Amino acid sequence: MRVLVISHNAFNIYNNMGKTLATLFKEYDKKDVIQLCFHSTEPNIKICESTYQITDMDILKSLFTLQSHGRTIGFDDIKNGQSIIQTSGLNQIGKNKTAGKLFLRDLMWKFGNWKSKELINWLNNYKPDVIFLAAGYSMFSSNIAMFISIKYNIPLVTYFCDDYYDFSYSSYIWSMTSKVRLKLFRNNIKKLVGQSQELVFISQSMMEKYKNLFGKSGQVILTPYGMYQSEVKKSKKPFTMSFVGNISGNRWKTLYKIGKELEKINSDGLRIVLNIYSITSDQEIISKLSIGNSLIFKGAADAEMVKKIYHETDILLHVESFAQEDVSRVRYSISTKIADCLASNRAFLAVGPSGIASIDYLKENNAAYIIEDENMIENKLIEYFIENDIDDQIIINAKNLAKKNHDIIVNSNKLKNIFRNLVKE
Repeated sequence: MRVLVISHNAFNIYNNMGKTLATLFKEYDKKDVIQLCFHSTEPNIKICESTYQITDMDILKSLFTLQSHGRTIGFDDIKNGQSIIQTSGLNQIGKNKTAGKLFLRDLMWKFGNWKSKELINWLNNYKPDVIFLAAGYSMFSSNIAMFISIKYNIPLVTYFCDDYYDFSYSSYIWSMTSKVRLKLFRNNIKKLVGQSQELVFISQSMMEKYKNLFGKSGQVILTPYGMYQSEVKKSKKPFTMSFVGNISGNRWKTLYKIGKELEKINSDGLRIVLNIYSITSDQEIISKLSIGNSLIFKGAADAEMVKKIYHETDILLHVESFAQEDVSRVRYSISTKIADCLASNRAFLAVGPSGIASIDYLKENNAAYIIEDENMIENKLIEYFIENDIDDQIIINAKNLAKKNHDIIVNSNKLKNIFRNLVKE
């Protein structure tokens, strides 16, 4: 049984979706997985036998040359752990999802030549039995998945890990462009859900929402934890706190607030140092994420470095934005990094508003220290880590939750069973 994974991102441990896909398919034989991807960043983890990559730039070229562009990347061509992140001006559309830019991108793919002989030959050669689509904010990827599903008469499984249906493109949501694009996109999602033989969701709350919207249920598979488990560490002050991950979606503003409060706490002696490991070229953000000795921006970290960070840190940190537009976007999502933090054998602190699936999930299971009020950051940090020792029971709860809901073999087999049942039918 061969699975065709269709996603914007390749299997890559340096972006959230690429990493999530890597954990979901890590236990598969390489001959059982192929991938069609659309971002210019190459795969850097050896999961699938072959990758077919078509980028925005390829589609733009096809509009002028009237020829198809794209390429295959073989298993042996992938360099495990390479940290090269390729971006272009077109890729930055994904960083600033305005209705106009997304509409133009979909329009470009509609009229560009992605349906090439090379792609059709690649599909005919590998003969996938089932499609796994990682849904996104663009319509073109859904359209491609539905086209292949119909052409080859193979079942389609769609994976929702963000609330794309109600995504607010910008503060100008009621502009004409936004309203038109939103209507088109929602119709596209409705069509996609209707054509999918099975739906997979990243959280229970997201599944319930989509069931209410479309009258179609699905299965919940939480993100498995990956490679960042460490032995139990006896922590001592001053504590090292580490944030590893994406600072977009205004998460950097929450980190900045934490840094300012840490500077107050450390005013008469160093107690907690927060190191931030993330990829950004925005110098204004980088400057704000460097506050004295309390908040230090370290830049990107490759896979080996992340292992070392998890091993050496005392407290792992997850943050969400408190801005309402960001809360709406991630309300039903459970962050991909949470599984690794739960399994890490480290104290885990989550800072973000209640009502977000990530925060509520950790709170309900008493699996992390929680700060839900941005005005209480200083007081809670003092209460949790200055006035008291780290609570070993929270670490134990986190580890147990990781084993229960995020085991990589168990969750990978859940997905395999979905595919097997569809192929049998």
